Amino acid sequence: MDGNKSQSYWKHSCSHTKSPSGFWQGSFTRPARIKEVVIYNRLDCCSNRLNNFDIIVDGQVCARHRSSTFFSVKRFKCDKVGQNVIIRTNLKKWLTLCEVEVFGEYIKQKKRADMLPLSHCSQSSVGWSGVCSRAIDGNTNQYYWGYSCTHTKLQKGWWMAKTQKLAHIKEIKIFNRLDCCSNRLTNFVVTVDGHACASYNSRSVFKVKTFRCNRVGRIVKIFSRKRTYLTLCEVQVFGTYTKRSTGNKLSFNKCFQTSTGWNGVCKRAMDGNKSQDYKKHSCSHTKSPSGFWQGSFTRPARIKEVVIYNRLDCCSNRLNNFDIIVDGQVCARHRSSTFFSVKRFKCDKVGQNVIIRTNLKKWLTLCEVEVFGEYIKQKKRADMLPLSHCSQSSVGWSGVCSRAIDGNTNQYYWGYSCTHTKLQKGWWMAKTQKLAHIKEIKIFNRLDCCSNRLTNFVVTVDGHACASYNSRSVFRVKTFRCNRVGRTVMIRSRKRTYLTLCEVQVFGSYTKRSTGNQLKLGSCRQSSTAIPSTGCAKAIDGNTNQSAPKGKSCSHNKLENNGWWIARTQKLARIREIKIFNRADCCANRLTDFVVTVDGNVCGSYKSADVFMVKSFRCNLVGREVMIMSRKRTYLTLCEVQVFGQYTTRRSGKKLKFNKCFQNSVAHKGVCERAIDGNTNQNYGAKSCTHTKNPVGGYWHASLSRPAHIKEVVIYNRLDCCSNRLNSFDIIVDGHVCVRHRSSTFFSVKSFKCNRVGRNVAIKSHSKKWLTLCEVEVFGEYTKLAAKRSDVLPLSHCSQSSVGWNGVCSRAIDGNTNQHYWGHSCTHTKLQKGWWTAKTQKLAHIKEIKIFNRVDCCSNRLTNFVVTVDGHVCASYNSRSVFKVKTFKCNKVGRVVMIRSRKRTYLTLCEVQVFGKYFKRRPKFEYLGCFYDSEEYPDFFIKAASNSKMTQRKCNRFCKSRGTTYFAVQSGNRCFCGENYGNNGEAEDGDCNVPCSGDSGIKCGGKMRNAVFEVDKNVS
Repeated sequence: MDGNKSQSYWKHSCSHTKSPSGFWQGSFTRPARIKEVVIYNRLDCCSNRLNNFDIIVDGQVCARHRSSTFFSVKRFKCDKVGQNVIIRTNLKKWLTLCEVEVFGEYIKQKKRADMLPLSHCSQSSVGWSGVCSRAIDGNTNQYYWGYSCTHTKLQKGWWMAKTQKLAHIKEIKIFNRLDCCSNRLTNFVVTVDGHACASYNSRSVFKVKTFRCNRVGRIVKIFSRKRTYLTLCEVQVFGTYTKRSTGNKLSFNKCFQTSTGWNGVCKRAMDGNKSQDYKKHSCSHTKSPSGFWQGSFTRPARIKEVVIYNRLDCCSNRLNNFDIIVDGQVCARHRSSTFFSVKRFKCDKVGQNVIIRTNLKKWLTLCEVEVFGEYIKQKKRADMLPLSHCSQSSVGWSGVCSRAIDGNTNQYYWGYSCTHTKLQKGWWMAKTQKLAHIKEIKIFNRLDCCSNRLTNFVVTVDGHACASYNSRSVFRVKTFRCNRVGRTVMIRSRKRTYLTLCEVQVFGSYTKRSTGNQLKLGSCRQSSTAIPSTGCAKAIDGNTNQSAPKGKSCSHNKLENNGWWIARTQKLARIREIKIFNRADCCANRLTDFVVTVDGNVCGSYKSADVFMVKSFRCNLVGREVMIMSRKRTYLTLCEVQVFGQYTTRRSGKKLKFNKCFQNSVAHKGVCERAIDGNTNQNYGAKSCTHTKNPVGGYWHASLSRPAHIKEVVIYNRLDCCSNRLNSFDIIVDGHVCVRHRSSTFFSVKSFKCNRVGRNVAIKSHSKKWLTLCEVEVFGEYTKLAAKRSDVLPLSHCSQSSVGWNGVCSRAIDGNTNQHYWGHSCTHTKLQKGWWTAKTQKLAHIKEIKIFNRVDCCSNRLTNFVVTVDGHVCASYNSRSVFKVKTFKCNKVGRVVMIRSRKRTYLTLCEVQVFGKYFKRRPKFEYLGCFYDSEEYPDFFIKAASNSKMTQRKCNRFCKSRGTTYFAVQSGNRCFCGENYGNNGEAEDGDCNVPCSGDSGIKCGGKMRNAVFEVDKNVS
């Protein structure tokens, strides 16, 4: 670095190390952004020594050089910020450098934070008289025998010191030993109050290194992560003193621990004495392993931070696996193989009791526990609500259920104030006087013994979990936040034990049900009845007694798989809540796996090993029929079923009437008309259900008098037997699948959302079972018919690929729509990928093509084909669903209509009809007609423009630029572009008589009426 660039060693211009594997370091007066490093190699000999090295800036590798070819002078790009440049060889060779040049720019340094004095140091051990205070004596001499460096014994050593008060520590600067042994300080971590601030792990040694920190605390600790001698020549801390952002220090007023050993009482951890030496009588100590310590405040507080002081004279590793718990909720978990001296834990919990619980079989020792936060302003507590009508799973030692609601909070059993069950997974329940918003539930535990019995339980309100507790920590009195609306409060143990409650208090306010009025149920039935007195009506008689033998108020099925119960509201309702009362005298576990449906749609389900007494299910479905079905083999018992909501009208429109029907076969007199006769009786013997003859491919079809927007389809299943036949089917509207139903669970009545426009509704079974329908109802709205349908265009000059069974091509254009082949009205080709074609009399705008399929058999042959006009694809069909009659939108100009099968089969067509208009001549802008538009189903999806100077010519220009085939003008000033039109029907031409806003002499559509034209590419 002397400026002499001679590359001959004997001209005294090159550095040379004595030992192989060396490094060279140069430092600047201040940090710089280093952009380039230039190295001059020795040339008089030994140039190959410099072929494997790294360039390092402030501990970060800037460049690596690996080459078998030597260099004379080499430039290395860098782009690092630092003050120290190291060149380190990776070979066992002498390091020789004739010149090192560095190029870049000095950076503007911010004003450094103040240096904070350190004191109260300690370290893991002392070797060679290297006491901890040498690192904070202000002497930065980096040679050990200058008596300025610390030294531990051979171990994973640590060193620590404290600032005078709480500080925001921004940087920590460490001075390494230089006379030897610098490589000892290559793998360590720096912490502030137990939280990692920085770490270092590198084979590269450093002289002085500054670590960014940005931590708030007092205790700085440097901890070696490898077994070595820890030596520090100086440690400097930079930052600013600060105030704690986590609030004030909160004072404990009492404490408790599981046991006491060696006079280490619990109060030692909250006496303000922070000495970490047990002999100074400042640390608590349990006698038994696996213990806990608890401290309590006078009132609840928002706890933001917990600081724990560990024991340092020995045994620090005992405190490496523990939890901090505030009022039963885990605030922090500590798991580490590395011990700490002092550690801060963020918390953010509200409570009055702080527990520190070890998870190891070791003694728990705490030298001090400090908690920071703010006391909370307590709101006025809700009113206490009286409880009555209690019951429990069993009674032991005369501990009846009423003892928990007698107002006596004595927590000693022999004060005759506590309940007691037998040994089991017990439960206790009671009811408020009326419906209430329950905000808190307070439980008083037994104290004279056995408090650990109440360590794993759940609290429910009307069957919904309100709170739960699962902890090895016992409590005396505990308040649970609830925020549930209901009446029945239940406490249920989740382990096999004696359930004991000394008092249960409920706080809240009476309220009205937000889910509407109770709706009366009737027309019930169930899958079976055990005895005549347990019929389905017992669950809707208003009697909520939950004892089957005494109250005679429960329905009861026989032992069966998937038993069910059904009832109906008086009329259509929005059902918001369904409340089920279980049997309580015995057998509550029968009702642990079931589903609740409304009109076949799942409203709620329950599957749990835990039993309930009363449970409410949120629903929000519209329908009439409520069904509860067990999903296991058992007796289904219901003591009461209540439904809440409001009567409503069906949003999916009016009920649409079918005028004719068809099914592919008939058995047992189950004709198709039975499903559209208005009789919803679901018993086949009542002559209200259809029935097919063939078990495979069952098919039912019905037609409306005119096209409609079908929004919902409701199907009534057979219930006297065979309900599982209807578990795999499709609902099809005009050839388009509206719904697919696949389920292993049967339904009674089910509503299906559809959202299709058409006239023909088909239900096609996909199971190898007879198709039976007791009623099919369709809801929606009739669509506005086009003012006048396009004319039927006669077809002639037909031909087809081949003729089989005398099915000549002309049969499809003879006007006979009979769809049975032996009516001599259907074409038939041979077995091949067949085609059929015919021509209109002259050039036409073909808008629709209607195809009549064969129905006496073989309808599935016509399931994959394409329709073309003059060779251009007009429509296609590819589906496993068959159709009877299907209309295809076309919108093509031409003469030759072709239908071509895309699979190898017999092609059969019973009739083909073409609708459209002949072209007289092609005007400048080809007017295609006036058509309805719809906001919900717009004809054109590209809105090109809307302005006050709209003309047909301007709209043509807009749509020409977008490359579309058609344009439409509407309301005099709106322009649309697209590839299809007419989806909402054709209107009268007089509806499109609004003058164009840019030229009153021509017409530009009407209100929600599109005047449609073909884009003329030749008009600009």
